[in-house]
Amino acid sequence: MLNWDLYAHSPAAFIFVMAVFGSMLASFGNVVIYRLPIMLWSDNPDKITLNHPRSSCPHCHSAIRWYHNIPVIGWLWLLGRCLDCKTHIPFRYLLIELSGAILGGVCASIFLDFSITLAAMLLALSVIINLVIYYRHRRVSGHILTFSTVLLCLFFISHYTTFLL
Repeated sequence: MLNWDLYAHSPAAFIFVMAVFGSMLASFGNVVIYRLPIMLWSDNPDKITLNHPRSSCPHCHSAIRWYHNIPVIGWLWLLGRCLDCKTHIPFRYLLIELSGAILGGVCASIFLDFSITLAAMLLALSVIINLVIYYRHRRVSGHILTFSTVLLCLFFISHYTTFLL
């Protein structure tokens, strides 16, 4: 079992682990940014969910191999291009994954606690997801994601104020 009190023993390791975890959460955020609008506003939303089908190239629709789907590393390894058709993969994917890694590291170094760091990362990433969906589609991403952001915000405020006292 992983000891989440890792910060007390090794602050650098805790920050690194949370940065990696943040990039993984942001990678899933990229899935949400791409698929949630299709699920909400498409005429045929049954063909796509958050977990099906596998990640694929937006241009040629070839499946992305698991080792190319590693946050940040996969995009850099492929130089931002699909392995099969050589079409550019949008820079936004790398940017969001890097922002997740930075958020994870910064939150870990500020809050020094796993649960508060996780809540802060989820809150910040859900705001980023909502903003990117709004920017791309000029529509609010639906009540579910907005409501979850509000709940995370309330949890974070209540937990963080207790933490400070």
